[in-house]
Order: sequence, then structure tokens, then C-alpha cells
Amino acid sequence: MKKVVLLLLYISSIITLKAQSNEKLGLALYFSPDYSYRSLLSNDSLSKAVSVARDNQETAIFTYTAGASLSRKIFGIIAIETGLNYNKRGYVFDSSATAGNYSLNQTYIYNYLQIPVKLKIFIPHIKRYNLYITGGISGMMLLDALKNSIETKNGLPTVSNEKLKEDVVKKFNYNILFGLGLDYRITKRFFLKIEPSYSKTMESIRKEKINTFLYSGGINLGLLFILKK
Repeated sequence: MKKVVLLLLYISSIITLKAQSNEKLGLALYFSPDYSYRSLLSNDSLSKAVSVARDNQETAIFTYTAGASLSRKIFGIIAIETGLNYNKRGYVFDSSATAGNYSLNQTYIYNYLQIPVKLKIFIPHIKRYNLYITGGISGMMLLDALKNSIETKNGLPTVSNEKLKEDVVKKFNYNILFGLGLDYRITKRFFLKIEPSYSKTMESIRKEKINTFLYSGGINLGLLFILKK
């Protein structure tokens, strides 16, 4: 996993060095509201039973991604893009039992620093619009993982916050990325950026028998500035 992150850093540095050339370069700042959840993969009957129970008790949450990117045209309709972003993901476990008037709500939050590397293929556009499809991978470094709990007994809630240990959660991972985007020209050098996207971790985020994969869908909203023409 560390090799993947180092490779992404290397590719990013190459793109940054190429910024000294006369090719078209774009700098974007963006924010994405995300719908975040997880998928489970089990290898034995007991784990599968636990997974089914979790599927009935866990739900998605809304999170977000924010960051900056640098893109460079490498061919006529093809560009390569890299950058750095903060990515928040997670899900909610909610168990409400009738016996003893007891309920437990736990929100799992995973905060990542990501280095994405993507290819963008532009579709012939009309006037002020640049349409494109995009895909790639991103290296992920876990900043922290949190479990926020609200335990209610006989109507009395108890709130607790816990940081998950590194022997439970993996420090490094990587995403596969897909998206469809539109750049709308505001001025000669400024564009409004809208990019619906989907991403999913390719390795389990937890060191357990049940493999847990985080995924999210969102809409990247931002501004793109053309540095060189």
C-alpha cells in the first residue's frame, strides 16, 4: 500500500515539474458534499450472518471532500490531474432494543488525506461548455478514525467519543475513482466546475474477518483557473 502512495507522489511531482512548460495548466479549488456508506465482504457463514445483521442496523451518512487540484493537457483531448484533498467518510450503527428501554447509536468517522491521480477525456463541446469523463486512483492516508456513541438507558443518554486504534484500522489504502464533469466558462481563464463522482476503497479499511470497504458519491463544485494558454 505504501508503494502505491509513493507512486502517486512521484506522478504528482512529475506533473508539478511539467508546470514549467507551455502546455495548458489548470488549478482548481473544490468542495463536494458526499453520500458515504460501506460494503461488507464475508468469507464464512458466521461472518455472513453478522454482515446481514449489520446491514439491517447500519445506514449511510452525509460527509464531504475539499481540496485543490492541478491538471495539464498531455494530448488534444486528454489531460492528467492530481492534487491533494481532505476526505471524510463513515456510517452509522443504530440498535434500538425494546427490552429495558435501551438503544445504542454509534457514528463511525474516517478522516483521510488523499492524493488522486486521474485521466480526463474531453468530449467535443458546444461554445462555453467543456464536457469530460474521468477516472483514476487515489492514495489514502488515515488521519484518524472516530467512534461517537450515544447510549440510552431508561431514557437517559450517555455520550462518549473514542478514537479507534491503529491495530483495528489500516493506516493506508487506495480508492478507485470515476466521474463525469462539466466546466462552464465564466471568463477567458475562469470556469465553474461541476463533477459528479464515485469512489470506493480497494482494500478493507479494518483488520477484521469481515472486510469493510468505504464508498461515496458526491458532486465536486469548484472554480477552475487556467494558468497558461
